[in-house]
Amino acid sequence: MNKQKILTMMGIVLSFIIAISGWALTSMLIDMKSDSLFSMSEVMLINTPELTPLPLGGLGDDVPNDNLSISEHEIVSVLQNWKSRIPERPHEPMQDQISMEQAIEIAQVEVLSYVEQGLFHSELLELSLENAYLCQKVQEGSGFLNPIYSYWSITLVGEGMMTNLIINAVTGQIWKCNFMATKPPAIEFNINDMENILNVFLSNMGLNNKGEAEIYVGQYEEMIAVRHFADNSIYAVLSTESGRLGDNSLFSTRDITIYLTTQRPVSQ
Repeated sequence: MNKQKILTMMGIVLSFIIAISGWALTSMLIDMKSDSLFSMSEVMLINTPELTPLPLGGLGDDVPNDNLSISEHEIVSVLQNWKSRIPERPHEPMQDQISMEQAIEIAQVEVLSYVEQGLFHSELLELSLENAYLCQKVQEGSGFLNPIYSYWSITLVGEGMMTNLIINAVTGQIWKCNFMATKPPAIEFNINDMENILNVFLSNMGLNNKGEAEIYVGQYEEMIAVRHFADNSIYAVLSTESGRLGDNSLFSTRDITIYLTTQRPVSQ
């Protein structure tokens, strides 16, 4: 009888050991697979280095930023990097960079400002967060650049409308925003309001929006409004897809983009 009890106890202990070993092995394999997937996507497993920002120069009265501002030369360098075909590399916020919560709030305030000015329909107020990530454009195998080269990409979606905003992760300024109608009706605005739309964009950045914008038809029959800064090395541009000009100067299009660039859009 005692022998039977001993064998039973040994069987229970052995089963318990096998179960624990199997659980540990399964957990280890799952972790290894998870690490492999994250490594391939380069998301969340990137080790963010402790970077000390370069000395950041101001833009005088043009950019009255309460936080950090960057020089015209640095803006040009960052814009050229953002326009390059170098792949995006996601990362977590570095020193002196805004958080995801701050970036989303900045995006929402930007959208609200256009609606409050009566420039876009109130449907923009019904957008909800679709995607948000922070990244830099860096060559594979190289380290991160100065924090001013990072940007938050915030995408908001709603019924028939989508917007994507690109925010400099240090200054908190929106350097590009895109509004797209995902189904009819198209976006409509008065071409006489193009300068006002561009001025709202500039005002939200803290840039001087005084003076007249140049408005013309682009090489692809799109409408373009342009302001230039820094001895024509930086341009603020409002550009649409090709659309239809109707009565009372109403222009219909499915896509509007407002952005900073180092190149002046080509006219017809």
